[in-house]
Amino acid sequence: RRLASAQLSTALATVAWPMALVAGMTPRGAVILYMPMLACCVFCSFANMAVLNLFALETVPARLRGVALGVAYFTENLLGETTSAWLYGAVADAGGRRLGFQLLASGILLAAITMGFAAARCRHEQRELAADVGQPLAV
Repeated sequence: RRLASAQLSTALATVAWPMALVAGMTPRGAVILYMPMLACCVFCSFANMAVLNLFALETVPARLRGVALGVAYFTENLLGETTSAWLYGAVADAGGRRLGFQLLASGILLAAITMGFAAARCRHEQRELAADVGQPLAV
């Protein structure tokens, strides 16, 4: 399940970042293009939250899962809801809406790359475990 959640997170972020970039590049009156792009980006970003929480829960030992979920929610709220509106507003005020969306797209792209590496690591661990199954245990 850890590999599947990392792959799904990578796919959602891969879909979301170009949508954010296109939404930021639309002219002011192009609501027909802006709203679907923004809606797709927001949907993928919010859907990714649950997948990332599952990934966090599958990564830590069972006895630490409650703490891991608490830390994940705290971090999501601190970085996602508390500071992001202020940061986007400051960037948009300084450089315009397009620059704000470029910053957003860059963050989503960074998340896609990071989860892609996590998925590759999970695949590598699965291959190592499969190779070790046929070998006797060292005492």
